[in-house]
Amino acid sequence: MNESVLKSDGFQFNVFLHLDTIVNGETETAYPGDPGTGNPWVRYVTLTVEDCTPPPEVDYGVYTIGFWKNIFNYEKVSFEYGSIVYIQGIAYDVSTLEGQKALSALMTSSPKSMTEEKRLIMQLTAAKINVLLNDPSFLNLELVYKDSGVSTGFTVGELLSGAEVALANKNIDQMKYYQKLLDQFNNGYFVNTLHD
Repeated sequence: MNESVLKSDGFQFNVFLHLDTIVNGETETAYPGDPGTGNPWVRYVTLTVEDCTPPPEVDYGVYTIGFWKNIFNYEKVSFEYGSIVYIQGIAYDVSTLEGQKALSALMTSSPKSMTEEKRLIMQLTAAKINVLLNDPSFLNLELVYKDSGVSTGFTVGELLSGAEVALANKNIDQMKYYQKLLDQFNNGYFVNTLHD
């Protein structure tokens, strides 16, 4: 039998094949070897695994609205100089206490102000800050649910862009849709995201 090749990070292993056959061309039964000998039909196939790029093992840290609207006031998280969050055309410099307080106020809810737009702004703000604290490659991560393995069809960058479009268009249904996805994102429901 020919050698088979798999793509991975470079190792070799043997595969045990147990070959059954059908008796007399019928579907009556199958037997595991030569009749009367008790010897099973066994074959070993060597599979050589060649190098490829392994999936990322790093988890990107993410946090919820509740974390961010409270943590800002205590300066417990440091940002690089010039870390800017843009929400509806307004720039917030999260490397300054002033910018952090402004974002905290933006993310504080009240019964009268909790429109669909405000809910989406709050989730989007938390998501953008989560991205700022991670490597830029985070934007390219495909969002696949940990529990089911089902993909959303979005990368992190596409999720943020879609939410921005929903806000700009003031589309209520789209706002609700992106609220849900962003909430799941901020709670670490996707592969390679970690929520403490």
